[in-house]
Amino acid sequence: MSAEKNKRPKPEAASVLVVDDHPIVRHGLAQMLRRSREFQVCGLAGDAEACWRLLEAERPRLLLLDLSLGGNPAIDLIRRARRAFPGLGILVISMQNEAFFAQQAMDAGAGGYIVKEEATARILHALRRVRDGKSYISFPVMKKMLYQYADSGAGKDPVRKLSAREFQVFRMMGEGRSTREIAKELAVGVKTVETYCARMKQKLQLQSAKELLKHALRWQPRL
Repeated sequence: MSAEKNKRPKPEAASVLVVDDHPIVRHGLAQMLRRSREFQVCGLAGDAEACWRLLEAERPRLLLLDLSLGGNPAIDLIRRARRAFPGLGILVISMQNEAFFAQQAMDAGAGGYIVKEEATARILHALRRVRDGKSYISFPVMKKMLYQYADSGAGKDPVRKLSAREFQVFRMMGEGRSTREIAKELAVGVKTVETYCARMKQKLQLQSAKELLKHALRWQPRL
């Protein structure tokens, strides 16, 4: 499959190479990015070979990569790209809402893993996280990763004590989102979010909202 080359990105925008073997999905993602002032599409590709050619020619800041290319996992491509382009941020987008695939992608060097059913705003948010050197994993997938870890008995992370909704708020705090922003996204009141925070402080044995925020910002799952 041939690569489709576009204009080079504007200096103020982060360049993104979009790779998906379904043309409709590929062009839909590109259209979404073109509406954003933060990102500029530098190329589209439908398979690993075309992706590699554009990586070498365009040297993008970000790679938005479908996990399955032609039905085959793109894990080897992630490892290869990570070795060749250390500064490249890789966000994997997938139909697979499973912890196993997310863990494989992150272990290979991806900075984030998001499922295709996520809203456009979440995809852009995930790209920002990866662009800024942070990680992002879709909440349903992260929840499965956390509770699989807890069920295994392998770790003592007190975060596993949180309920599913508390954990969702905790992760959103870790993304730097305010109480009001969290309340708006979850369609609940600010007081409800504050109640979740109070419960989390008790379960995590933290004394203040400031300590809880620091813990959320620093926390990474030890899987």
